[in-house]
Amino acid sequence: MKKTIFLLALSANALLFSQWTTNYNVNTLVSNGVTSDISTKGTNDGQTYVMFWDESAGANNYVPKLQLLDAGGNKKFGVDGMVVNTVAP
Repeated sequence: MKKTIFLLALSANALLFSQWTTNYNVNTLVSNGVTSDISTKGTNDGQTYVMFWDESAGANNYVPKLQLLDAGGNKKFGVDGMVVNTVAP
């Protein structure tokens, strides 16, 4: 019985800190750019860092970018994220 109550409390806690969208057919938009390589890392306070290569400038010109989504799914680094490295081609 104690395990059941613990698991229910743990599940309820996870639901309280989840990111929800009103349109279930569309994923949360991170950037308007084109990419084929994305890495994500969640934090304890419900935020998510998203690292991606912006391929909008062409196949030979990848731009590394970072976006931070808060617990509500709001973008913190602008519409297309922030450029991480301007030296890499």
